[in-house]
Amino acid sequence: MAKKLVTDYEFVPYDPNTLTGGTVAIKDNISGERILLITNVTDNEILYNFSDPTKGFQTTANGTGCDYNEDFEKTTITLATDTSTMSSTDQLQIFVEGESAKFEPSETFVDPVSKLRVSNPETMIDTDFEYGPQATKWETLQLVNNIPSTYSATSDTTIPFIQSVQTQANSDTITVTTLYEHSLTAGVPIVVTGLAVTTAEGSYLIQSVPSPTTFTYKARATQSISANVVGSYTSIIPGLFYEGSAISLQTDKGIVADTFEYNVTVSSSGAQDYFSIDGTVPGGTPFVLNKNGMYIFKLDDASNIGHPFRVSTTADGIHGGGVAYTDGVYVNGTEGVAGSYVRIYVTENTPATLYAYDANAGNTGVGFEIQFQPVATTKVVLSTSYENGFSDGTALYFVNTIAPKILSLTNTTAIAADGRAIVDYENTFSVQTAKHLKCF
Repeated sequence: MAKKLVTDYEFVPYDPNTLTGGTVAIKDNISGERILLITNVTDNEILYNFSDPTKGFQTTANGTGCDYNEDFEKTTITLATDTSTMSSTDQLQIFVEGESAKFEPSETFVDPVSKLRVSNPETMIDTDFEYGPQATKWETLQLVNNIPSTYSATSDTTIPFIQSVQTQANSDTITVTTLYEHSLTAGVPIVVTGLAVTTAEGSYLIQSVPSPTTFTYKARATQSISANVVGSYTSIIPGLFYEGSAISLQTDKGIVADTFEYNVTVSSSGAQDYFSIDGTVPGGTPFVLNKNGMYIFKLDDASNIGHPFRVSTTADGIHGGGVAYTDGVYVNGTEGVAGSYVRIYVTENTPATLYAYDANAGNTGVGFEIQFQPVATTKVVLSTSYENGFSDGTALYFVNTIAPKILSLTNTTAIAADGRAIVDYENTFSVQTAKHLKCF
């Protein structure tokens, strides 16, 4: 064991009037066997010596003369030596037996990382350690097909002041709210961790930015409850895409997606009006469509004037006692005016049957039945301008998109060099001169 000098103490000399004092208090739990020597340096007098019976502890009715107080975490030593002529400001020298002996070798005997040298080094030791985040050295890379695609834009530092991460029951849309402006935009890649539900964690793209303090992204699964799932360790790290990491698409080939357009007109048979789809009146025959698609019913034709096209879960809609179905339904413009349409976004949660009807009072029997059949997957087929080298199952990021899940093109009505439209609304697509990539 080793000798240790105690510098943190409190000395109270003996007071013969009150019969108190004559103590030394040390900040620690030190047993009497470890006290070696206590000297009053000011008066040059030994107060305690472990080898001198006359310079020992003074036992009391409540203690042994060396007692530990758990409340104050102090060891109080009651001295047998008379200290009545001394002062509380006198300097004491207190030696105790240390619990362990410390050995610190000189720089000659340690290597650059503070390890004890046991032999001569045969290789160079790299001691250039940086433990703090540095964007130029330490960063998180997202790989697509083992190729770097995104990297952390903030040295793996989360966006600050995340107030809530809100899930919506029966929806995969997650809304993030921050206390201050987050300065993020749609299409920015993010890595989300530390939430109360794991199905909302992972790598995503920001879908929309409704306000400077909110943004949304699509989780990898539909959420079962509506709740704020933010946690104490929630982290949302924004990133950037590598320059040149985008896939170059062919300019003369189209993009095929599960988006379909139909021209709606109103035709008459006797005294009864009917909706026609691309010139055909469905009548009593159900109009069958696939689920997981976008359906646009164009209402430009003047025959639609006075015949608002709507859908309902009830046959003949409001005329049959039902109400308009609005989930995923968007109405643009006024029927009979150029650019007007009704868009229906069909998902797995859309009812299997909807009924188109004329929302104008008194116009009964105009509509028809729409049935939605399930499909295995939705698809987007891309034609690249060069050999892409991808295989089935390759993951891709879609950045320049508009909700919900369709690609945004500058001119959707343009005609390509092969005489076909730039955008083909078809179930299949044949590429003659380039490989195409299926993303699902």
